[in-house]
Amino acid sequence: MSGTAHNMFDHLGRFDLVLLLSMDKATLESRLADTSRENRFGRTPEEVAWSHAWREIVESRLTAVGAVSIDAGQAIEIVVDEVMNSCARAGLPVADRG
Repeated sequence: MSGTAHNMFDHLGRFDLVLLLSMDKATLESRLADTSRENRFGRTPEEVAWSHAWREIVESRLTAVGAVSIDAGQAIEIVVDEVMNSCARAGLPVADRG
């Protein structure tokens, strides 16, 4: 599962592992502005400001409950490797990517 919801903090205990895919402000803004995305959210200054504020809340609260933080600003192959390795370290089954 990826993304956020207003009530997600109420349900974190249901998961064996919580991963925080974080990125710096510049990367977030670049991805929101990417016109190849079909989702139009994040194209207005107000939505960008909201995204930054929500990002700070999410990152703070997830870090406080021990989420594993992964820099999602890296190349996708590195992010995938870090996600898979985090799952394996937590003893969760991971599919063979070979």
